[in-house]
Amino acid sequence: MVDRDILKSELAPTPQCLSIDELGKLSAEQAGAHRHVSVCARCQTELALLREFESDKPMPGEGAAVAWMSAQLERRLGGIKNTTAETNRSRAASIQSSWLARLFAIPGFRIAAPIAAAAIVAAALLWLRSPREPELQANLGSGPTVYRSTEVQTIAPIGNLQKTPDAMQWKAVERAASYKILLSEVDQTEVWTAQTSDTSLTIPRAVVAKMKVGKPFLWKVSALDTNGQVLATSQPQRFVIVPDQTR
Repeated sequence: MVDRDILKSELAPTPQCLSIDELGKLSAEQAGAHRHVSVCARCQTELALLREFESDKPMPGEGAAVAWMSAQLERRLGGIKNTTAETNRSRAASIQSSWLARLFAIPGFRIAAPIAAAAIVAAALLWLRSPREPELQANLGSGPTVYRSTEVQTIAPIGNLQKTPDAMQWKAVERAASYKILLSEVDQTEVWTAQTSDTSLTIPRAVVAKMKVGKPFLWKVSALDTNGQVLATSQPQRFVIVPDQTR
């Protein structure tokens, strides 16, 4: 039996060793005549593996190795749905490591390694993309659990305005009993808050008076059910009254 240390020494890369890309450009005649490749056990081994990988002819045992990996994957798929994405990634990495350790213990598997590696990558991708329940945010309170799955669609005011707005408007949300509106400055300082059962709300005169030209404001609206639980919330909308350029 060949001593492992001697084998490792013989196959260790040297500064003269060619890269995989460089080896791939050599024909059989060029490799045999190459000053370094013709006497380097490592380069010859890598070249042989490269040729084997590029060949369409399957090696003995390749089918059994890939079939074993597929069977392992199928056996584990049952417990995936109840795991989080982070757990799936950790488990996939662990299984890949376990498979590699066992597969490289198979006699002659070193020749089939590139094909098996591709199969492992495909298996890992399938593992991570397995069906799982969507992660929804829920409001926790004394009432029934309500999941947020939509946003309130705002209509106005939005963006640069030529005149001061006198009302706020948005689209209705299914099962909403009321809507809560919050108006604030860009630094999150609250300016005004109110609640209504309609899909529009008139802005009080005192609040309108604070909307100076060039001063930006943010507003958002939340849809509430009959228990006061939030069904959906809009994205913060920004608006500002711009100076009249016609003057």
